[in-house]
Formats: sequence, C-alpha cells, structure tokens
Amino acid sequence: MQTTTCIQTLLLSIFLVSSQVQVQAQACGDCIGFVSATANTTLICAGQPVTIYAVGDGYAYANNFNNQTLGPGWSTNLTPMFNNPCGAGLDGTPHLWMGSSTAAPRLLETVDFNMLGGGNISFDLRMAIQGAPSPCEGPDLSNEGVYIDYSTDGGATWTNIFYFLPPDAGGPIAYSSWNNYSFPIPPAAQTQCTRFRWYQGGSSGNDFDHWGLDNIQIGPALPPGSVNLYWENTMQSALSSEVIYPQSDTMLVLVMESPIDTCRDTIFISVSQPPVPILTFQPNPACAGLPISFIASGSTGTIGQVRYDLDNNGTYDYTVNAPGDTTFSILIPGLYTINMQILAPGGCQASDVFDLTVNPLPTLDLTGSPLDICLGASVFLQDSASLINPPSINTDIDYFSWDFDNDHVIDSVSPGTTLTGPPIIRKKDNITYTYTYPGTYQILSSVTSTGGCTAFDSITVIVHDLPRAGYTTTNVCDGNNVEFTDTTNIIAPDVIANYSWSYASSSPVYAGSSDQQSPSISFPGPGVYSVQLITASNFGCVDTIEGFVTVYQNPISNFTFVTQCFQTNILQQTATPPTGLSYFWDLDADGTTDETLPSFTYVFPDSSDKYVSLTVIDSNNCTADTTILVDVKGGVDNPIMPNVLSVSSSINNKFDFQMFAPGFNECIDYTLSIYNRWGFKVYEAVNNTNNPDFSCNQCFTGTTANGSALVSGIYFYVLKGSKDYELKGSITIFD
Repeated sequence: MQTTTCIQTLLLSIFLVSSQVQVQAQACGDCIGFVSATANTTLICAGQPVTIYAVGDGYAYANNFNNQTLGPGWSTNLTPMFNNPCGAGLDGTPHLWMGSSTAAPRLLETVDFNMLGGGNISFDLRMAIQGAPSPCEGPDLSNEGVYIDYSTDGGATWTNIFYFLPPDAGGPIAYSSWNNYSFPIPPAAQTQCTRFRWYQGGSSGNDFDHWGLDNIQIGPALPPGSVNLYWENTMQSALSSEVIYPQSDTMLVLVMESPIDTCRDTIFISVSQPPVPILTFQPNPACAGLPISFIASGSTGTIGQVRYDLDNNGTYDYTVNAPGDTTFSILIPGLYTINMQILAPGGCQASDVFDLTVNPLPTLDLTGSPLDICLGASVFLQDSASLINPPSINTDIDYFSWDFDNDHVIDSVSPGTTLTGPPIIRKKDNITYTYTYPGTYQILSSVTSTGGCTAFDSITVIVHDLPRAGYTTTNVCDGNNVEFTDTTNIIAPDVIANYSWSYASSSPVYAGSSDQQSPSISFPGPGVYSVQLITASNFGCVDTIEGFVTVYQNPISNFTFVTQCFQTNILQQTATPPTGLSYFWDLDADGTTDETLPSFTYVFPDSSDKYVSLTVIDSNNCTADTTILVDVKGGVDNPIMPNVLSVSSSINNKFDFQMFAPGFNECIDYTLSIYNRWGFKVYEAVNNTNNPDFSCNQCFTGTTANGSALVSGIYFYVLKGSKDYELKGSITIFD
C-alpha cells in the first residue's frame, strides 16, 4: 500500500520587506543601484505555493539590521549585539551594537560596490555614556572614537571620511545620543570597487567604550517613480510580493531599470517530485539480534529523512537522515511488517510497508581438551549448538564450520549430530585435530542455520614445538674420550630444558649415562656402543634419537733389529696387526720421521747405541709407538797377525782370527792364502760375513788344504778382504 502527500515546509526565517538586508546582486563594477529577488522558500514539492518578493531602488547598499543579523555583504571582527541593550534607536527597531565581546580594534566592513553613481553614505550612530555599566560604557579618550573610512584597493589601505571624537574627549555631546549622519561620497571613492568601514582603533578593554549603528544607506537616492521593476521571464511588473505554483525547477530574473543603470537579481526554485519509497534489507531474511541494514531510496529525487515504524503499530520508532544505510537490530525472531516513510526535499513525503523475516539466531558453545599441547599431539574439540524457533518460523541447524588456524579459510564442514528436534533443536559436532606447526592458534567455529543465521565461538590452543633431537660425534681410538656435540633445535620461545644420554654395549659389558648438553665420555675399551639422547623442552615436549659410536682397537707397535758391522742395522717392524699400517721411524730421537718402510737396513752415523722409535697408524687413524735401544756396532781394527805357529802347542797351534782379531770374521769378507818359500800356495781359507767362521773350521793349522802337515820353516801369508784390507807377512812353523 502506498500513499503520497505534499506538505508545505516553511523556512525557519520569514522574509519581511521592512527588515530586509539589501545587497547588490551583481559583482563589483556591474551595477549602480540595488535590486533584490527573494522567496519564502526555494525548495518545494511540485505544485506547492511559493511567495516571491521584489525590491529595487537606487541605493547601492542598505541595511537596517531589523532581522538582527549582519546579512550578506557585511563582516566584523567581533560578535555584535542586536537586542538594543542600551535603549532603542531612532526608529525603535533592532540596531547593531558593538558590545563587550571583544576589545578594540572593533570594525564593521562592507564588500566592494560600484560607486560610480556617487551619492551619500548615511547612517544612525550613537556612543555610549562614559561610566555606564557594560555593555553601555562609553568612550572617553581621543583614540577611542569611530572612523568612517573607504578603500579602493580591496582593504589594503583606507582613507578617512570622518572621525567621531568621543564627547568626553572634546567631541560634540550629540554623539552620546542617536542621530543620523550623512556624508557625500568623496570623488576619490567613486570607483567601480569601493568598500566602507566603521572602525574604532582603541578601547580600555572588552567592557568599555561601546557604540552602535543603524539604518545604513550608501549611494544615490532616486526620486519615487523613476525605478521600473519587472520579472524578465514574463515581462510583468513585479509586485512587492506574489504567490506562484512551480511544477518543475524554475529560474526567475528580476530586472530593475533606473535612470542611472539596469540591474538584475535571480531566484532559483528547486522543485522535487513525490518519490515512490523503496526499501531493501541486508541480509534478508535477517537474524535476530544481529545488525540489519535498511537501505532506503526513492524513485525520484533526493531523500531528506526516513522514518521507520518497525512493528507497524502506527508510531514511527526512528527518524534518520538520508542518504545512507541505517542499521537496526531486532531481538525477537518472527515475521515483521516494516512501515517506512520518506521525506524528500521540498516537503515531499511518501510511505509504504515491507515484509521482513527475522530468523532465530543459533547459539554455539565450543570446548576443547587439552588446550596446551606438544606438536604432534591432538586436541579434541566439541561444538554444542541450539536453536529455538518461534511458531511462525521453522528453521534447522544446517552445518558446522571449522577454522583451526583463524586464517579465515574454512578447514572443515560437518552436518553434526542431532540431539533434539523442533522447536528446540540441539546438535553437536566432535572433531579431533592435530597441528603440524607450533604456535598459538585461535580455533574459530561457527554453526549456520537453514535460515542463514550464523553463531560463532572460539578457543585458543597453544601448540609447543617438539625438540628435534640431534648430535654429532666421531669414532675414536681406544683411550680417547668420545666427544658428543648436541645439535638439538627447537623453535623459540620454547627452549631445551633437559638432556638425557645413555650408552651401552655387550662386549665389553657397559652401561652409562649423562645429563650434560654435550658430554665427553671415556668408554672402557674398544667396541661398538649404542647411544640414546632424549631431549625435553621447558613445556615437557620430548624427542629421542638413537645411534652408535665405535671405539677402535689400537695397534701394537714393535720391531726387531739385526746389528751389523760398521754402524749397520737391519730394522724390521713386528707390529700388530701385521698389515694395513703406516710406519713412521724416528732413528735419531729428534721427533721427526726418518723412514716410512716396514723394514730396511740403516747405517747409523756412529757406533753408539741408539734409541729408535716406531710409530704405527692403522686405517682408523689409531696410533701406537714403541722405543727400543738399538745396539750399534762399529768396524774392526787391522788384526795383529801371529808370526809363529807351533804345531805341537795347545795354545798357538792355529791361525784363529776369533782369538787374535775378535769380530774380524763377522765384519770382513776375506781370503787368506799361505805360500812356501818357493812361492807355491799351500793353503787357502775364505770367510763370508753372511756365514762367518766362528767355529774355526777354516783356521790354518800348519797343514795343506787336504790335511797334509807342512814341514817346519818359514812361510808367507797374504790376506785380502773387503774394506780394502790387504795384509802380508811371514809365519814360522815349528813342530
């Protein structure tokens, strides 16, 4: 149902010709004279009456302040009074009074006028009585008088027309009562752009030296009947007031023709058409207790105000300004008829009714346990929802939605499980969720009804990070500590609070533990040991890592040596294991490596015994060393050969090098030849140091090589051997 009416809207101020503020309508320099076209209203509904007023005369400007405002074209630096606080003026109507709102300087200033027509500036003026109560206390000093000035450069500079000196400073006593004063407009002020001001330069404060103005007229005064005033639209003479009934936007032009100029003023009447109300809701259907956006509009024009009767009982509950959406909340679900009335500019109004369904809003209770967990653990969540339908509405709980990390993305949707049926519907939904990253999560759950109404609830779950247990270590050789370096990490602000290490092996049988972060462990012997590290955070979250570490068997360093003559030794490693080793010999006890072969022959620089060290390193970089005092043998002296051989003697009966030249047989390879006096070789013996004759098997005993006894006499020997040995001499054989 729709009804439309037009109601006359009166303006707050009513135009009165006797109290009008007359302002030149044209810009500075356009017109000499005054014309004013006004109306009691310029905004109406189509067909409403409008009273228009027409005024025109030869004055460029006039103001009597009877409407108790400055009006257009005036400006001041204070708040003047218009209630005649110090008595009535000459005509008994309101006048402007420079009261106690501001201390001097006090001024009243006009806009620029076209003053080429000359004329006078006339006004009523009165100064207050000296010593009277404020705001009626009068000026008494020479600088507290009032200037009447003009400016032709936009107020940059001012020229004085007259100065009203206070009576108590020597001025006429007449200034203390209302009188009219008129001054010819100076020729220098007769320009296209001239402005005027009344100015007081000094005062003793806000409450002192007050004065007033009234009935100001500026410009030439034309004789009666010389001004022709008409409406340009119709070319009809303009009456002081008349009534028109515009049906659409209307522009009226008032023309004033005078002997000195033609001036125009305009009125624009804005006409609105009665609108058709349009009301939409968001959302629709709506939900009880939640904001409902009422979007009001009209079929034509602009809406000024909107009134709402939410329960259609004939009383408007709310009045709001338009345009703009209005939000209401209806607490009780049901079927509603909304009565809306719109008020359009110009007094147009229209109303209509609209149906609105308000569905019940479900309730939701979200619980969870536990709410403080370690990463990898699950939280059990339960939604409990209920919905109460009024008799006129039948809705159901449609589905549950879950957002486990509050990223505004639905992670799971479920229809839930029904507990009770209509009209009181209860449902629940259970879910278990496991987080994959630590943090503080707000779990947001919602339940939505078939009527589109949604309730929300949330809880907060704290997921603590798990330690990521880790360590680094290296296998070691027996006798060295195993260094474990912890590499466990965890995401801040969680920290690692406890470390639990355990070590074990079956051969050797061993079990040990440590609570240090990075322990150094001495194991009892070579073998493979199991390692377990359990780390716990400050919130009790744990992680475990297991591994092994090997303690290697150390090698055994050893060697043998064979002493030879002339500082020569044969060195031979006898380390364990017998292969797979690296050898480092220190032959002169200076701490540096002299040889890396497993066995070799070495000639020492002298014949003193030497400490020789052998360091062996196996494939696991395990090391062993040993040091042995090595017997070093030097060379032999030239033997002192015997020159007598007594065959029958038991002492000197053989040529035994072991007796007269110990060490010679083992150090020198030689050949011993015996010659008779005729130069025939009768005997020869050979000694080899690789098989030295320690048993005197080849000793010369006074016989030939085949064992025949030599006759007594003188024989000669020749010995030639290694090391450039060569000895010659004679030997006498006796029975």
